Amino acid sequence: MNYIELINQFWRLRRKVRFTAHEADLYFYLLNEANELEWENPFQHATTLICANLGISRKTFVDLRNRLRQKGLIDFTEGQKNKLAATYMLLYVSKSTPQGNIQGNVKGNIQGNIDGNIQGNVLGNHSTKLNQTKLKEGDDDAAASPPKKKGEEGKASSAKPPKSKKPPSAAQPPKAEEDPVHKDFVDAYWQWYVQKVGEPPHLLESDYKALKKIRRYLTEAKKGDAAKALASWQHILNNWGKLEDFLQKQMRPAQIDSNMTNILAQLRTIHQTVTKNAGNQGNSSRQPAQHRESPEEFAARYGITIEGPVPAGG
Repeated sequence: MNYIELINQFWRLRRKVRFTAHEADLYFYLLNEANELEWENPFQHATTLICANLGISRKTFVDLRNRLRQKGLIDFTEGQKNKLAATYMLLYVSKSTPQGNIQGNVKGNIQGNIDGNIQGNVLGNHSTKLNQTKLKEGDDDAAASPPKKKGEEGKASSAKPPKSKKPPSAAQPPKAEEDPVHKDFVDAYWQWYVQKVGEPPHLLESDYKALKKIRRYLTEAKKGDAAKALASWQHILNNWGKLEDFLQKQMRPAQIDSNMTNILAQLRTIHQTVTKNAGNQGNSSRQPAQHRESPEEFAARYGITIEGPVPAGG
């Protein structure tokens, strides 16, 4: 398995299949985890850690994970709460199928949908049957309910399992952005970061909020013209290497937002300097050639007489 091949595979598939920023974030997170484990594939990883690191809720995570499976990029096996973490496998996508290698993983997809959405009861006592279990929809860590008391066999349980608590460090996911221009802002940053660093960024909720603030600021500066605001954002990213070293190291959206005034000031100064230098070079090239004094003019100026022929060239 090759890190670069999987990254290139994602961008090839993205030209044919639409991905949200959160889907891409989850995929590259799993890709990085596999790399950290020296390409152990499949590998186990806790759901709570993924939600905390990506700043998303469990419900959002389950939805994103199923979408990546349907697009053929990953496969996974449900875990068991407090016992076994979910297992993930990175897959190669068939180049002949635009929607990915779905045909090769149909069975896994169907089983995943069943595991993620079905609710049922397993009846019986602990000596001859499994304990009654009710799975939360899409929850890979649901636990079994206690065995039924004598005389209550055969009755369907109406009690709902308690809702799982979100980890304290898990941030709320950003709300869906209806404006398509915002997606272009996020995509422009995402591609720029990958080109700079060689791997995708791990964006938190604060970073997504910062991208919205940057978009609003540039849009207002361009008098509401969204296209010009996007062009300004791309200009900032394309000229990032011209900034001072300190600003170049502040690459997170939240950091860029806080340094926006200094960034624009530096780029404006650079532009003015280049324009001034170009104007000076143009003026110097248009200056007339200096007059060269002839021998006769030299003699007249100093009151001397030139005897004999004047040498060629003065």
